[in-house]
Amino acid sequence: MNKSQPSTTRLTIIGILLLLSISLLLTYKSSAAGSFDHQFFLPILQNTPPLIANQMAVVDFDNNGFVIDGQGANRAFFHNKEDGAIINAIWSPDHTQLAATVINDQIAVSVFDLQAESIRNVANNSIVGSWSAESGIAIRACDNEIGNGIITMKPDGTNVSLRHPNGVSNTCQEGGIFFLLESLLLLPQYMSDGETILSNLDLIDVDGSVTRIPTPDEDKYVAASNSYTVVAADGQIYVAAADNSDETQNILLRFDAATQTWQELLRLQDQYITVIKPSPDAQSIALFVNNDPSSATTALDSQLLVLNLDTLATKNLTPKNDASGAFDWSPDSRKIAIGLLNETSVITIDTDFGDLYVIHVKSGVQTKIDDVLPTQIMWAK
Repeated sequence: MNKSQPSTTRLTIIGILLLLSISLLLTYKSSAAGSFDHQFFLPILQNTPPLIANQMAVVDFDNNGFVIDGQGANRAFFHNKEDGAIINAIWSPDHTQLAATVINDQIAVSVFDLQAESIRNVANNSIVGSWSAESGIAIRACDNEIGNGIITMKPDGTNVSLRHPNGVSNTCQEGGIFFLLESLLLLPQYMSDGETILSNLDLIDVDGSVTRIPTPDEDKYVAASNSYTVVAADGQIYVAAADNSDETQNILLRFDAATQTWQELLRLQDQYITVIKPSPDAQSIALFVNNDPSSATTALDSQLLVLNLDTLATKNLTPKNDASGAFDWSPDSRKIAIGLLNETSVITIDTDFGDLYVIHVKSGVQTKIDDVLPTQIMWAK
């Protein structure tokens, strides 16, 4: 992969966002595993979010969390920035609760119950991955109280089960930023049956047995940044890889369970896939793509591409190269909510970074629905 670096005098907005995120993580204070109070509750500090149709949960650049509908109405807060930084979050299957990884004095998994107006911390030094009606919340944990490995539990913190010690290395004991960064690459994801868990390229059954998915052909492909970006959706498994003979070519692959082989769906030159999100109807895939910094002509150098899985044609929904990495599909697969960055090459902490938009996939029409730049968007499906 191209190793060239952006100019030190003209940091891109994406670069500054990453620097701020790293700065936040470096200030994190690690706590000893096993010291967590599983009965601890906190009241929601802002007005309680109503349960609304077409709702999405958003975390803004200041680390406030709120719900809002697809038209930008009915905004209501569920998380105050003073209570820590939300790193990732997922909806419950019935869309009444959110499970999130929160960093304050420690890394913890918390469940926000929007009906009961409460917050419950359920695991210490853990990262939330997925939630299914069949098996509950799946997390990657390094917690002496509940176990080290892939854990499943009910949202109230009961019925804790160590599914497998998969994917927990020495960073578990090191804790802090090292465990967090590794865990974000190895998040447990439920397959379509709601029970089998995918972690990296391992399929973990209910009984803890593991089926290893073959690694993409090493003569053809290589993992970008030493780790494959693996995504499970609708029973399918996707990865982003680089060409083994030319790492400036980035490739989207899909695993064919019938033939036990990887199929090449898309090949990009000097563009790198960093986020993969299949649509709910399984007809398309949205890809957050970074352009090669050595060939970028503006500070805005990221795009949101949509790949049609029938025709394998792509469409750029952000022709100004102003996409942020925060985006998600609407339940009907017709729209995508996304943060769009402002057109400026040099920014300060006082600058308005961008806004929250909804883009109609077919027409490409962009509609601004809020004046905050999101770091995360989770549209309830």
